[in-house]
Amino acid sequence: MSILTGTDVTVTGDVDAQPVSARRGETPAIRLEAGVHRIDLHLDLSGRNWRFVPLWNDADVFSASVTATRTVTRVERIALGVGGWAVTMLAAGLLGGWLLAAVAAYRPGAPVLAFTATVALCVAWAASGGVDSMLARLAVVPLAACMFAPVPSRLRDARGAWLLVGVPWLALIAALALRDVGRFTLYLFGDDALTYQRFAYRIFMQGFWLEGGQATFWNQPLYRWICGALHLLFGDSRAGEILWDGFALLVGAMFAFHIVNGLTGFRFGLVAAVCVLLTMALGPNWYMIGRGLGEISASLWVYLTALSLLASRRGSVAAAALAGLFASFAFYTRLNHLPLVLALVTLTLADSVPAGSAFDVRLLWARLPKRVVTAYLLCLAAGLSAFAARTWYYTGELSLFAGTTRVHNSTGLGLTLDSLWSATAWRSAIESVLMIVTVQDPPRLDWRSLLVVAGVVASLLGLLRAPVARRLPLGLALVCVAAVAGGLVARGAAYPGRFSIHLIPAAVAMAVLAGSSLAGLAEWRHAS
Repeated sequence: MSILTGTDVTVTGDVDAQPVSARRGETPAIRLEAGVHRIDLHLDLSGRNWRFVPLWNDADVFSASVTATRTVTRVERIALGVGGWAVTMLAAGLLGGWLLAAVAAYRPGAPVLAFTATVALCVAWAASGGVDSMLARLAVVPLAACMFAPVPSRLRDARGAWLLVGVPWLALIAALALRDVGRFTLYLFGDDALTYQRFAYRIFMQGFWLEGGQATFWNQPLYRWICGALHLLFGDSRAGEILWDGFALLVGAMFAFHIVNGLTGFRFGLVAAVCVLLTMALGPNWYMIGRGLGEISASLWVYLTALSLLASRRGSVAAAALAGLFASFAFYTRLNHLPLVLALVTLTLADSVPAGSAFDVRLLWARLPKRVVTAYLLCLAAGLSAFAARTWYYTGELSLFAGTTRVHNSTGLGLTLDSLWSATAWRSAIESVLMIVTVQDPPRLDWRSLLVVAGVVASLLGLLRAPVARRLPLGLALVCVAAVAGGLVARGAAYPGRFSIHLIPAAVAMAVLAGSSLAGLAEWRHAS
C-alpha cells in the first residue's frame, strides 16, 4: 500500500500498528499480507496543495479493494463488489428510459434531435475543463445556432425551447459538475461561502433547524438551508451546487423566452433565452456558478414566481398561491428583493397593457385580475409574517429586518427629510443602482452587459411614455425597475456581478422586445 500526498499535507497514523508518516509530498509505502487490515490515518492540511491518494498495488484503493468502517460479512463483500456496476447500470437504464420517453412525447424529428445532440455533446466537451476554463465560458456561444434550427410548428413553444436551449445548457452544467465529483473545495476564512457552509453544518448536523446559526440574519437567510440540503444529497463536493445554480439560470432564461415568445414569436424568444445565458457566461457572474452564494438561488425563486404568475393569468388561484410561496422563498433568500416580489404582481396584467399606461389608475384597476392578485398577496403576506414571527421569537421584536445588514450597507437614503435632501446619500444610492444595472463593481459600461443596460433604459422610457418604448409591456417594465429599487437603500459589496443576477433575465427580455419593435423586425401580437 502506498499513499500519494501533496506538499501541504502531513500524514500520521498507523496501518495494522505499523507507524505511517509523510510530509512535504512524501509517498510512504507499507507492505501488507493478504487479508483484512485496520487503517487509522490523520491528515493535517495547510496551504492549498492538497493531495491524498491511497493506492493498493498501484491502483486506487477504493476501486481495487473493499473499504469499510467496520469488518464486513461475506455477503456484504459480494454486494460491495457488484454494487458499483449495479448502480451504473441502474443509472444508465433510468437515463435511457427518460430519453426514450422524452423523444416519444416530443416527437422532435431527426433534424431537431440531431441538432440538439450535436450541440449538447460539443458544449459538454468544451465545459469539461472546468469553470476556470475560458473554453467552457465560450461554450455557451454555440447555443445561438438554435435560432437557425428547423423546428416543426408543434414544437415552437416552451417545449421546443427546452430542447434547443435547455438540453445543451444542462449538458454544459453537468460537465462542469462532473469535474467536481469526489472533490471538496477549500473556502477562505471569512468567505461568505464558508459562512453558509458553517451554518448548514449547524442546521443539518447539530439540529438547529429554526435558529439556522443566527438568531437574526446578518447573512442572508434561506441559502444555508439550501446549501445543507444539497450537500446531504450530493456529498462533500460542490457538484450539487453547480447543478442547482445551472438550473436556476435556465429558469431565468425560460422566463425571457416565455415573455418574448408571447409577443414577437418563437425565434425572438430563443434569442432572448440564449442572450440571458450568454450575459451570464461572458460576464462576471460565470464565477458565481457553484460558488456557494445565495444570489442565483434567489433568482431561481424570483423567476419561478414570475412564471407562476404568468400561468395565473388564466384565472388560476392555485398558480397564484404557488407564486406567493415562491415569492416568500425569494425574500427569505435575499431580503433586498422585497420591492421586487411586490412588483411581480404586475405580471398578472396582460401583455397588451402598455408601459405608457403606468399612471392610468382606472385602466389598471379594470385590467387587474382581483382574485389572482389577492391570492398572491395573501400567500406572500403569510410568508412575511412567518419570517417576522421567527424574529420576534428570538428577539422580542416583530420585524423583517432586525439584526440584518440594512444599516451597515445603507446608502444613507431613506424616508426622512434629511436623507432625501442629502446629496451624499443620493450619490451613494445612484452609484449603487448603476452597479446593479451595469453588472460591474465599480459601475462602468461593459459590452457584455449592454443588453441589461438597454433593458432598464427601455423600461424607464416606456414608463415615461417615450415613443415606441411606451408600447412595451407594463408588467415587465415595472419588474425591471423594481429589480434595481433595492439598490437605492442598500449597497452590496464584493463578488462583482452577484447583485445583478436577478435583473438580467427581465432586462434582457425587455431589450430584445425593444430592439425587435424599434427595428420593425417582428409583428407584435397585441394591439398598441
